[in-house]
Amino acid sequence: MHWYAVGTLITVLASRGRVAEALALSERYDFHAPYSAAVVFPDAQTVRGGLLLLAGDFEQARSELAGGARLDARQMRNPGWCSWQRRLARAVDALGDGNRHGSWRRTRWPGPSASAPTRRSAWS
Repeated sequence: MHWYAVGTLITVLASRGRVAEALALSERYDFHAPYSAAVVFPDAQTVRGGLLLLAGDFEQARSELAGGARLDARQMRNPGWCSWQRRLARAVDALGDGNRHGSWRRTRWPGPSASAPTRRSAWS
């Protein structure tokens, strides 16, 4: 229950742009490795990696999010459930080392068109 509750609250705070509060909560409840082996939604390691990404700690974010390969091994690839791949790509891009990671290519996608405005959270 601890991982679920804290992970959910961190996700909500981060989605609202309250990164400092989310980081403080993460520290208060020792929301870091070692993680539970139980399948919990939201995935604790992905939540922590995303939080580190928002905080600008790209090296640690990449390290946490690269752990998402364990989800891939379980065939848990739905980005709606757990967007570790997208966040890992952002961390790798922010570090400027996308070319050093064979399967992670740096790709620039066009932004939303003017006719289709979207509201995106920094958490996405």
